[in-house]
Amino acid sequence: MPHLSIRRYPDYFKITPIIDRILIGRDDKNDIVLGDPEISRFHASIKKNPDGNYLIIDNDSKNGVYINDKRISQSFLDDNSIFKILDYTFTFVEETFKNKESSSKKVTDETTVFVCNKKKTVNDNLKKRLAEDGIIIESHKMIELYSDVMEYAIMDIPVLIIGETGTGKELVARSLHKFSGRNGEYITLNCTAINDTIFESEFFGTVKGAFTGAVNRDGILARSNNGTIFLDEIGDMSPYIQPKFLRFLEDMKITRVGDTAINRVDARIIAGTHQNLKKMILEKKFRNDLYQRLAYLELNIPPLRNRKEEIFPIAMHFFEQYSLKYKWKIPHISDSAMKIFMEYDWPGNVRELVRIAMRLFLRVKGETIFPDDLFKVSKDLCSVSHSQNNSVKTKQLIFDEEKDNIINALKQTKGNKKRASELLGIGRATLYKKIKKHNISTIEKN
Repeated sequence: MPHLSIRRYPDYFKITPIIDRILIGRDDKNDIVLGDPEISRFHASIKKNPDGNYLIIDNDSKNGVYINDKRISQSFLDDNSIFKILDYTFTFVEETFKNKESSSKKVTDETTVFVCNKKKTVNDNLKKRLAEDGIIIESHKMIELYSDVMEYAIMDIPVLIIGETGTGKELVARSLHKFSGRNGEYITLNCTAINDTIFESEFFGTVKGAFTGAVNRDGILARSNNGTIFLDEIGDMSPYIQPKFLRFLEDMKITRVGDTAINRVDARIIAGTHQNLKKMILEKKFRNDLYQRLAYLELNIPPLRNRKEEIFPIAMHFFEQYSLKYKWKIPHISDSAMKIFMEYDWPGNVRELVRIAMRLFLRVKGETIFPDDLFKVSKDLCSVSHSQNNSVKTKQLIFDEEKDNIINALKQTKGNKKRASELLGIGRATLYKKIKKHNISTIEKN
């Protein structure tokens, strides 16, 4: 069933399902009652046509129905269509799933097939769309997260993204902007770097003569009109700026420094943090009212250590990107090296994985990645350990695993170093070096 999200910033938000016909207006007899006295008693209606399409119809209202700032008498509603009535913004979301393949066949349990096919198709399409933007997801947790991203994107209300450093908060914010349908600019602001003394001029803009050297210039907030502002590390916003930014959030209006004109900004606000804002509120380091304005909806990104099934796909994605750029083969990851990857906790999350993947790619130049290569690019990987029930994996054990791999390859190829190097996925020169390092040069005689 389709639904309608209704927003009147900052304090009104509602989602309602759409039946075949609904009425919108000020009168209590309407299906959607809006309290503004400037709205007509029976202002507009949404009607389902016999062909299954939906129409938004202006019922000769006083102040009209607008799509893209143009008053309409009626218009078809597609998925994610947006229309406005005064200060209210409506988003039409079509949830009906049409399975063309199953509709042409007789199926005994049509409902079951419908649900299963829908879930699989939606997940596959979601992963494909995100992969085009370099976002690789495989785990159930991340599929759920980005499913919420798709749903929240069209709602046009503030979202707070919570996650450890390096988990990809900005990727989530960019996705919210991309799938929102907004045609304005996407702007990222690192709250740690915002200077108290120039906050107002940078955010609100200036007029010529406001102070020495001031010129007519729009601020960041004006430039974000019809777009999205991502406030990265909102927990680092200074106590001086917090109340000033809260004042803007309350009515989304700005006045340039030195000016008297008031302008309204239609911007989507997204905030991100790795900190516990509720704890900061108790410690008087963050304003509770600002938190309430920013956290209408929350998205929590799980750390990489809690979705380890994505480590290999993410690493291979970047290996493929580097391969295209540097014209080298995509490296192979040995089983022993992959064990270290999977046992490591990745405190730096995806950002750390990408950094290490780049170093490994440049080190092996298309050949196989062994544990020794991991230790050369990251000392942190040397500290990998099993759970408490297992012994600590030492560098000596990794050394022995590499030696065993070479011995087995030489045995399989009856001492043929060229074929052994191909089996191991390394160059012949590299194999000779490793044979010498492990003192196994006589293996070819076995």
